[in-house]
Amino acid sequence: MSKQRQFGVSSERTAPLHQQLMLFNEAGVEARPAAAEPAIETITYQRRKERGRREIVLDKLPVETIEYRLPEEE
Repeated sequence: MSKQRQFGVSSERTAPLHQQLMLFNEAGVEARPAAAEPAIETITYQRRKERGRREIVLDKLPVETIEYRLPEEE
């Protein structure tokens, strides 16, 4: 019974042969009217990262210093 499940007929079916052959029909694809292509926008500038932004934001935070003293035997 397990071999039947493993090697038996699968529930997945392939597309019919005529649909598979349509994938390779380049002449039929080229003969179809082309869809209206959207206008392509070109970017004329590039943005730069702000330098020092992190330091500006962190300057506003309070600084807390915690010192830990260990005994000499540790």
